[in-house]
Amino acid sequence: MLRRLLLISTAIIVMGGACIYAAFKLSPWPSVLLIRHTFDEGAKASRNSIASLVPKDIAAQRGLNYASGDHDALLDVFVPANAQAVLPAVVWVCFPLSFGCMAAASSPAHAPIYLAICKSSPPVDS
Repeated sequence: MLRRLLLISTAIIVMGGACIYAAFKLSPWPSVLLIRHTFDEGAKASRNSIASLVPKDIAAQRGLNYASGDHDALLDVFVPANAQAVLPAVVWVCFPLSFGCMAAASSPAHAPIYLAICKSSPPVDS
């Protein structure tokens, strides 16, 4: 009985390992998702380390469409609530076929990083 249970358990582990191996060899998606998860974890760590630098008086406009007819052409704008001067802008440009860029740009964990960069940049004259 114990030997049969051990044999079944070993077979399940071997089959599971073979399926995982095949998934990584036959499709890029498991690797892509693993890398995306790793970058998201890094973004969370960065966000936590700069939390004290992120300004509190920020107005956010998310999901603004900048090209009529293209539902994927969206833009998020973060501005100081009471801006008195011309301020620097951070623009993150992504190409539609770049999955890594889309994954990074679509993560809300990255927004505080950009806000901290803008806060620490000196005002510019136009």
